Amino acid sequence: MFAPYWAGLRTFGGLFKAAGLTNDSITGLTQRLIRVVLQHGLHDPTPHHGAQIIVRILSGAVLLYVVGRAIVKVRSEQQLWHLTLVVLAAYLYLTPWYFYWYAITPLVLVAVLPPNRLTAPMITWTGSSLVSIPGSRALAIWSLQTVLRYAPPVWVFARWRGGARAEHARREPVRAKERSTSTGVGGRAAALH
Repeated sequence: MFAPYWAGLRTFGGLFKAAGLTNDSITGLTQRLIRVVLQHGLHDPTPHHGAQIIVRILSGAVLLYVVGRAIVKVRSEQQLWHLTLVVLAAYLYLTPWYFYWYAITPLVLVAVLPPNRLTAPMITWTGSSLVSIPGSRALAIWSLQTVLRYAPPVWVFARWRGGARAEHARREPVRAKERSTSTGVGGRAAALH
């Protein structure tokens, strides 16, 4: 859109062409699976186009939901950056085209934010997203490659237990302070524990 190169809508020609592309992302695999169903199950004469529309509408709707939810939940600057990380993580999983450098911004946020539920999955994602199996044009191999790329961060995310400990640590000093201000020996003894 830089003014000296402006050529009207033709300026966005490459972007319009790229919008129809897909690659080895999980959404790309989903699109390919839907295409197989449309082609062989429903005998659609243009299965690629139908699969493309279905996937982009569904992933776009989910991404818009995540963005909208993040906007509604923001109450502080700390939450803003954490929810920005959530939106970027959703984008990494929902985009039909993924390139390795897409993970740079989430990694920067992981580096500067306090540890949270997305920290370890993002770090895991940067490693697992590099998995590449030769011959991945075959659907079975492509599926295996996608599982090896996308399942490890999901597994790490599901196994994260820091939330309960972190929440307990945040609340405990407040409870101790409340106990120490209560009257009587019992209140003071409880504050010592």
